[in-house]
Amino acid sequence: MTGTVEFFECVDGETKKGEAQWAFFAPGKAYEDGGAKEKAFECRIAIVAEPEGFSAHAMNLPGAISQGDTMAEALENVTEACRGVLREYIDMGRIPWSDVEIDGQIVAERRILVNV
Repeated sequence: MTGTVEFFECVDGETKKGEAQWAFFAPGKAYEDGGAKEKAFECRIAIVAEPEGFSAHAMNLPGAISQGDTMAEALENVTEACRGVLREYIDMGRIPWSDVEIDGQIVAERRILVNV
């Protein structure tokens, strides 16, 4: 199943309206109790312009940060960083969702879904 959703994002301090496509994916392998093995987590991402490229920080997930030459590359890299951090926290038994302090000028914010 697929669809479209409207969203708002902050870019350079200005709120803009956007539209995104979404898709429902079948769950992964089942746990013994019948629950889905894979779960999706929403992470808020801040993108910061750096002297060389961009850094991307998970604003609500401590430890998830990455970088890239372009914004798109930074988002792709931070998605993988979030996936790895989430797996570690899940193995430890608790995800410590909390706000993270971001250094630098945030040029864009995004929300991503990370399947773990």
